[in-house]
Amino acid sequence: MAWQERDYAQWTDEERAAYLGSLAPPARRSRRRDLVGLAAVVSLVLTVSAWHGGLLSFSSTEPTTATAPTARIVYGSGRTHTANGADNLTCVAMTRDAAGARTCTHWRTLEPSDLSAPAAPLPKGAACASITVDQKSGRWVCAP
Repeated sequence: MAWQERDYAQWTDEERAAYLGSLAPPARRSRRRDLVGLAAVVSLVLTVSAWHGGLLSFSSTEPTTATAPTARIVYGSGRTHTANGADNLTCVAMTRDAAGARTCTHWRTLEPSDLSAPAAPLPKGAACASITVDQKSGRWVCAP
């Protein structure tokens, strides 16, 4: 069935107005609506001209945000307290003295963001004159 054959297509103007309301355009436009439209156009023109004139400029780079430093784990003997109260050292290399006691031969200064962790001990049965910490594995190993 074509649309022209439908009931609503055959209505008179009076029938159409009764069901759909008047289709005549409003007699006069409101002054308020005209002023709002004018204000929008003026605002757009001023914004575009200020943008191209350099009055408005925005950085094209992403804003920088402060990132917290990532903590680095430093393996060794653990944090060592010194006589002056500082605890920013850890032993990362030792040697065995004549009596068989281990003595630290290399101290590493820890940064404020560093975390100190004790290194895993040497494997059982390992006999080394000097040992050092392998920072990748976190273990004491025989020094070369």
